[in-house]
Amino acid sequence: MRLYISTITCHDDKPTTYEFTKFIDGASHWDMRESAERAQDMILNGSGGITVKAPEGRCDCCTGFRIEPRPQGGFAISCEHPFSSGTSGHV
Repeated sequence: MRLYISTITCHDDKPTTYEFTKFIDGASHWDMRESAERAQDMILNGSGGITVKAPEGRCDCCTGFRIEPRPQGGFAISCEHPFSSGTSGHV
């Protein structure tokens, strides 16, 4: 399921927790594409991606990250979330 990153929580200047939304309107966003690209690079390279845990305990990784323009302006980051019911993830 394609979801948008809505919240990024950092610890020691590194992203550690993420929340997701189905709607681009509620997604975190950056004014410039370049800023969104830097944030995506930090997620993929700086922290090793996003691993999510299903309620039954198994873990899997988010894939297919991409930057998308928002209708109201700016850019959001979306990804394929491995669990359709999941809305949060950790590094």
